[in-house]
Amino acid sequence: EEILPDAKPDWYHVKLLVLQVPLQVVTWLLRNAYINGEEFTMGGKKMRLERIECPDEVPVVKKEPSPVKRPAAKGKVISLTDLKKK
Repeated sequence: EEILPDAKPDWYHVKLLVLQVPLQVVTWLLRNAYINGEEFTMGGKKMRLERIECPDEVPVVKKEPSPVKRPAAKGKVISLTDLKKK
């Protein structure tokens, strides 16, 4: 999202959008080599930055709708509005 220089030479504040649910924005302090794809460790875990390009076309998978199963017996409808009034 953004790369800003740090006070130390060859180090940068890198603002990243983490693709997860929920979305998360983080800022990491990284060397120039790490930004360019060199492997590094963070908290003992091996990491590597890689640019992800959005494809021009996303394949669409068509699925047949599953048949609706109806219950054998009718259920009782409970009004939430009536419960709220009590």
